[in-house]
Amino acid sequence: MKFISFIIFYQIIFVSNQMIAQNSIGDTSIYSKLRADIIELNNKIEKDSKNVHLLNKRAILKETINDYHGAIADYTKIIELIPLSAYHYMERGKLKYKLEDYPNAIKDFDKTLEIDNKYFSAYYYRGSSKIKLGDKDGACLDWKQANQSKEAKDAINLNCN
Repeated sequence: MKFISFIIFYQIIFVSNQMIAQNSIGDTSIYSKLRADIIELNNKIEKDSKNVHLLNKRAILKETINDYHGAIADYTKIIELIPLSAYHYMERGKLKYKLEDYPNAIKDFDKTLEIDNKYFSAYYYRGSSKIKLGDKDGACLDWKQANQSKEAKDAINLNCN
């Protein structure tokens, strides 16, 4: 649990970087800095390819610069090293969702929930994937499981009533 908290801490730090990068599309210096950070991580990972902390950090940076396929590859490597990490299945699933790869996103959200059935955002994203594939009933069931969140409640009101 301590390890996951550590990872979440880094996710928060890099999400703020993502917001900066998205708000500064014309600012190539930020993009260049993020690319330089990725190159530095590549060098470290070459020496320690099983370092989950470095892989996770690189995945977050890749997502920040919209290299979703690269981030997915890093999350896949982490999952190989820590097969019961609901967090990493969830993050990989969200990226597949962004890429509109809904069937494979659903597989990752299924695995997330198999590991931790209290991961309510996985229900929300799985439902959102299902609605994109035309499975309204399945989507509504998932959103009802996740109805703790405002997004899930809004999705239910919009699609299920």
